Amino acid sequence: MKLSKRIIAALLSLTTAASVSFAAVPQFYAAGGITAAATETEQKPVRFSSSSIILGKGERFTLKPIFSNSKDSVLRWSTSDSDVAAVKNGVITAVSPGRAVIRVRTKTGGAAACIVRVKEAPSSVNLNTSYVCIGKGETYKFNASLPAGAAASGITYSVKDPLVASCSKKTGVIKGLSSGTTTLTVKTYNGKTAACKIKVMDEPSSVKLNVSKITLGKGETLILCPILPGNTASNTKIFKSSNKKVVSVSSEGKLTAVSAGTAKVSVNLYNGMQASCSVTVKKAPGSFSLSSKNLRLDAGKKYTIYCLLPSDCASNKKIFKSTNTKVATVDQRGNIVAKAPGKAAIKVTLFNGVSASCNVVVPEPEPEPAAVPEISAENYLDLHDDLAVLNVGETFTISSYYQEDKSITCSSADKKVATVTAKGVVKAVGVGTTDITVTSTTGKASKVAVIVTGDRYSTTFPAASETDELLNKEKLGKPMKTNCPELDKLVDSIMAKIIKPGMTNAQKVRACYEYLAQNSTYGAPVGYPDGVPYYKYRSDMFIVCDGYSILKNHSGTCENFACALTILMRRLGYKADVVEGLTGLRAGGKGGHFWTDVTLGDKHYSFDAQIENNNLYNGQVLYYWYGTQPEHNFKTCEYQYLHRVHDFAVMNW
Repeated sequence: MKLSKRIIAALLSLTTAASVSFAAVPQFYAAGGITAAATETEQKPVRFSSSSIILGKGERFTLKPIFSNSKDSVLRWSTSDSDVAAVKNGVITAVSPGRAVIRVRTKTGGAAACIVRVKEAPSSVNLNTSYVCIGKGETYKFNASLPAGAAASGITYSVKDPLVASCSKKTGVIKGLSSGTTTLTVKTYNGKTAACKIKVMDEPSSVKLNVSKITLGKGETLILCPILPGNTASNTKIFKSSNKKVVSVSSEGKLTAVSAGTAKVSVNLYNGMQASCSVTVKKAPGSFSLSSKNLRLDAGKKYTIYCLLPSDCASNKKIFKSTNTKVATVDQRGNIVAKAPGKAAIKVTLFNGVSASCNVVVPEPEPEPAAVPEISAENYLDLHDDLAVLNVGETFTISSYYQEDKSITCSSADKKVATVTAKGVVKAVGVGTTDITVTSTTGKASKVAVIVTGDRYSTTFPAASETDELLNKEKLGKPMKTNCPELDKLVDSIMAKIIKPGMTNAQKVRACYEYLAQNSTYGAPVGYPDGVPYYKYRSDMFIVCDGYSILKNHSGTCENFACALTILMRRLGYKADVVEGLTGLRAGGKGGHFWTDVTLGDKHYSFDAQIENNNLYNGQVLYYWYGTQPEHNFKTCEYQYLHRVHDFAVMNW
């Protein structure tokens, strides 16, 4: 390396003092073969904590000498190139890009040097993330980066609310202190900043994985997802395999089947909580067969097809696809539905591309006599179905009876979820929920709720605060009474007890939800109201009678909980319905269940005070089943909608 005469002369001048040590000067500053290797046998009279620093243009840095003799002091400071870095009383000012040597001489003849490299001042600063969620007591280190060619020794970190998270000013390490949100800001010496939102949640008391036992084929991959209790978080998730020769796992939880055998894959959180999954690896299948090669199904009929793999082979991934969805559709569980006359093939493909097919024939139907419309004393629009659950790409035809009108109009609240034709053919477009409104020319209208499921599913319960925000934003309708005097009087007394002045709408909903969860017992319903009025729809009477039973006597099953919460939510002005469907059982599989569905905006959310009642923690509500989204939880069997008890739009209270 070619050095300036100025630097060489300055370095050589240091040799005039017998006590000078060259250990603080890098070897590439030695000249003419002179090596700056000093012995460590003698203590240096003066030194710096660092032999080199990097600064940005315009930055200032205080260089503090460390003396071996407490009585020694600075005689003078000097710089090898004042155009690059100036120094005064130990304060270095970065002038322009380049290299310079800053030296200090002591009164006893000691000397030390520090290499200063100056780069351009940063035009911006970036953080490694713009959002992070941690648990109480958990730490997280932020990393700041600068544009290429820029530098900044002076980078500081701070948080807006130190009660939520503490922060190390120099290192960018934060620690969660209490539940809440705050903002971390990083700032350079020249005022460039970047920010990150920090959310602190409770410390998780447990963790489980989305699968507890899985069999994979050699070479197959799978993502493990840790599931934490509601309102808790852990940014730290450390995955480990007990046998990497059988299955490996990445830091993100991606399993890769390596060779035949068994192993356990575990995940550890920051606070020691742990969960594991048993993994069995078999050979990748070279071929396989289906439970049927040829099917003949009438339109509307269903059939479930199964994959038959060799006993020593496995494939967790099985992709089902129909070559003609107008004739027959198939979901990812192998459930085939015959749609219309014609031919189609159901193809199943495994993770390694091996496939097998089943031929499906849907015959032409036998002619049937024309349907006779139902006659009624009044004009109305009565839909056969008021809820449909579809996969993306599936279709569903709305059917209706109407007396005078010979035409209807249909519209979708969210065309990104489902579209509808003028003849009532609904097509699932994207994952989510929406309402299809069907209107006759006389103005009679009804709605069909459409839930579209897909590969997307929730691995954690939603934060109750997020649900509260939606509840507060919702434009409420007129509070609804049941027209049953005894029940309405009972609801009035409950509302007077639990609703306090100044409550937000969300706080009112919480009060109703908590009242049912904390003051009711799962058991046989007791008693019905006297003088139940006539209701046009049997579902109205069902809600009134079953809701009254638990509100009056504090005992009932899931039907009673769902009806009671629906009555209370409607009294607050929300659009609430009772839903019948299936939910996951602790013992495995699914079982019949009722819960409350609330429409917020154009989406549907599930509220389940009865399941919450089963899971109180020391009598406290955890809000696990408070506003879950059905399209996210369908795949994990949390809530599988079958149909609503009745559409909200035609209730006649």
